[in-house]
Amino acid sequence: MVEYCSFYDAFHPKGSQKRMPLANVANIELTLRQSIDNYEVVDKNGETREFDKDEIEHIINFWIDTPNADKINNKNIYKNAGFKNLKIYDKDDKELLILNIQAHRGILEILKHYAIDFRDTHNDFYNEILLELYYYKNSSSRIEHIEKSIKKYKVEVEDKFSKDLASLHHNGWLCFFLFKVYR
Repeated sequence: MVEYCSFYDAFHPKGSQKRMPLANVANIELTLRQSIDNYEVVDKNGETREFDKDEIEHIINFWIDTPNADKINNKNIYKNAGFKNLKIYDKDDKELLILNIQAHRGILEILKHYAIDFRDTHNDFYNEILLELYYYKNSSSRIEHIEKSIKKYKVEVEDKFSKDLASLHHNGWLCFFLFKVYR
């Protein structure tokens, strides 16, 4: 069962909206932008630095399109995206989890294998399969609903695509944001 967003419900008493999947590209982008804007960035000498618009886009695109870790944290958010000597300042130098993207990486691997453009051409399809992966826990239900979505969005993929997606199992699929906010 998917919870409803308490933030949305507080301001819209006549309607409820379900939370969006954590692996959604819009959630990843928003979380990264908030982290880049809200945390102080320091280099290896402890000097503060700010990113320009192109650098911010590079960091976001890296974590959405080619992530190389299951978790984004204060130590790897910039380093893994090519800014080797930069990190989020933390006086205690402890690990600060920004976002767990394990589910996104699993889905991304399958989508890339089948050449599905999840950011533009097939974004609605992508959003729907994210929900199906969360709503349905057993493989047969997942396959059934994924195949319905394939037909609905007229996505051309091999038969094995549904089985590959249905085999994904990750915890923490949902976040506190809504699809409605991003549309």
